[in-house]
Amino acid sequence: MPRLTVEALERRDQPSVFGNPWLTGDRLTMSFAPNGVSYSSQTWGESTFSSNLFSKLNAGMATNVWQEELLRAFYTWTAQANVNVGLVADNGQAFGPAGLSDTGTPPADIRVGAFDQSPEVLAINSPFHPLTGARAGNLMLNGVKTFTKGGANGTYDLYSVALHEAANILGLADNDTDNTSARYGSYLGVRGGLNAGDVAAVQALYGARPNDLFEGATGNNTLAAASALTAATDPQNTARWLVQANGNITSTADVDVYRFTTRSDTTSLGIRLNTAGRSLLAGKVEVLDAAGNVVASQASTSPLTGDTLLTVTGAKANATYYVRVSAGRTDAFAVGTYQLRVGFNSTPAVEAKANPTQVLGADGGTNETLATATTLTPTAGYAANTHYLASAKVDAVADVDCYKLTAPSAGGVMTVSVQGLSGVSAAATVYSASGAVVASNILLNWEDGLYRAQTPVLAAGATYYLKVQLQDTSYSMAIGDYFLDVDFKQPLAARDSIASGTASKTSKISYGIDVPESRAFSFALTVTSTNLAACNWFDIYIYNTAGTVVASLGTDGKNSVDTLTAFLTKGKYTIQFVPVFSTNAAANIAFSLTAALISDPIDVYDPTVPPPPPASPPVTVVPAPGPGFYDPWGSPNP
Repeated sequence: MPRLTVEALERRDQPSVFGNPWLTGDRLTMSFAPNGVSYSSQTWGESTFSSNLFSKLNAGMATNVWQEELLRAFYTWTAQANVNVGLVADNGQAFGPAGLSDTGTPPADIRVGAFDQSPEVLAINSPFHPLTGARAGNLMLNGVKTFTKGGANGTYDLYSVALHEAANILGLADNDTDNTSARYGSYLGVRGGLNAGDVAAVQALYGARPNDLFEGATGNNTLAAASALTAATDPQNTARWLVQANGNITSTADVDVYRFTTRSDTTSLGIRLNTAGRSLLAGKVEVLDAAGNVVASQASTSPLTGDTLLTVTGAKANATYYVRVSAGRTDAFAVGTYQLRVGFNSTPAVEAKANPTQVLGADGGTNETLATATTLTPTAGYAANTHYLASAKVDAVADVDCYKLTAPSAGGVMTVSVQGLSGVSAAATVYSASGAVVASNILLNWEDGLYRAQTPVLAAGATYYLKVQLQDTSYSMAIGDYFLDVDFKQPLAARDSIASGTASKTSKISYGIDVPESRAFSFALTVTSTNLAACNWFDIYIYNTAGTVVASLGTDGKNSVDTLTAFLTKGKYTIQFVPVFSTNAAANIAFSLTAALISDPIDVYDPTVPPPPPASPPVTVVPAPGPGFYDPWGSPNP
């Protein structure tokens, strides 16, 4: 067993998962996970926790109070930049690597839950990044802590904790050189909001909040400058007519005014200000007649109440009316996007959103080769050729699906994700226009059906092909649906080296790692065997000090990369490396284990210990087994 000699070096920043904006930052969604939703401590589920968000927070606050405090924390950031977070119902699926549910219902971008964690942290989060996978956007409060509104009597102010976590989830790194910043890594009590540096940081990532298209050069905040809307049939009910506008309240003083003319058969108006699922704006709607008199008004005082609805009876035919949209409150939730829909003789439903996914389904063996590849359609709402999203089906064990796409004019890094459902685990190979394999770096593999790889160097505007096929054809459960996501806007991902070496049948190799505070990690294991007939499998086990396996990962010896996402609480752990031999023949196995932090906590404040800067590698590697570590080779059943 190798004995490591560790020399203390100056701390240096590790490759960070922060600084990466959400691709759809202007239209994010958020949900609160109900009690009982599981959070897996790692990919293969050796340990799972049940979310206790509602029971923990309801013990000290009414549900609407703590939910609004959490939303207020996100609103504080979104109000300053081109970011919108809309509240939606949670889909109830497990946290962690599960990805999309088997029903195809996507989870919210940001999901809030809680489970009992070690006492040095108040909450943890994972930002949007290629390595965070389906854990991106998770905010997990520590269930052993007591949170309240205002943080009185030795409790923690929920808003202030969530304000820090919201910054991380939106992609902003901690700022531990300025304790006036909401991004400071330790809890310092109740915060009033953001400082100038916080505002500059979020605007640098997302830009300032823009005016909507109706504002024009002079704005539309008065009746005289009102934006004219033209009546059209409702696509969801062609027997009805409506006018609609997509707008944006950019400040507490912003007002948007719209003008329209009713039809000859109009007797009433139904107004819907749709903010639910779009933003955290608590809006106010006023209807005015041609003389500027307010004939009806309705205001929302909380983003929890959903859309603002208003009915005007006795509306006149062929008459001019105005609708004035503004903020319903000035203390919070006064900024955000909305859709205004005014129905003639009816209240319009929420606009049906087009499915951005190119639905392909089973192909019946028609795209098995590059020559017969299915052409992917660029996804609407993104810059040209920067994003592709499709759903398809592995309809036979030997099925191969080939796709053709065009890189954007600027070229860039291509990130390919294949998310299998119901046991499907497929991978994608990238080919050039000439049919040559293009080298890719595997980021996530066997993550409960999620495969993700990056191709670093792509030619601008060039044609590329993808070949999707099962990774394991030995069982029929592999047949089923999958989602294919191709993106050109993500940064290159990297992990730090943890351990590497060569093993044989008689090797007893283990390393110790010291985790300074509860974090989620992304591990990657690469193994190459010199004799696959003798040794074609290699396992690692992560033990806590009690000798319990808290995470494990296995891979073949074919120089492939398999990954593991694991949540480790503060403490010491031992990683055991075990080659699996099927014969007595000799074989040498080269292995490499790398890791990256994919979560960040807000710490309990200790005035004597400032928040530590991130280390590289993300854990301290020490000789193992040693004092305080578990010795797997000393166990009778290693």
